Amino acid sequence: MSDQEFERKRKAAAVIECAASFSLLRYFPGGDLDVKRALMHELGRMAATAEQLQWLQQRVLAAYAEWPGIAEIRAVFCTRFTPADGRNAELATNSPIARDIEFSLIERAEEQKRLPAPAAIKQLAEAKKL
Repeated sequence: MSDQEFERKRKAAAVIECAASFSLLRYFPGGDLDVKRALMHELGRMAATAEQLQWLQQRVLAAYAEWPGIAEIRAVFCTRFTPADGRNAELATNSPIARDIEFSLIERAEEQKRLPAPAAIKQLAEAKKL
């Protein structure tokens, strides 16, 4: 078996595992075979590797208690990776991951505010030269 064939099979297995794991989420439409097929199709198109799918699976299961829908799954993927099919998506503003990102950005901005202003740094440097 070639390396390329091996990777293709690993990715196919990761697509199945990822899609199956989402059935743990409340309100996942698990009884609908068409939804499962559509989800696996989307996962296979957006991810280039099995590792990307494993990351997505872990991230979604850690952040969501309820099924967010295929569009939000793609948006979560786009927070870390460029989709193989080129179709980007943005998180819903009320999603747990969007809130985490916003909180992280606010924390970073607050840290920067606590840093000395450039003028103060310049004054300190000049004072040390004296």
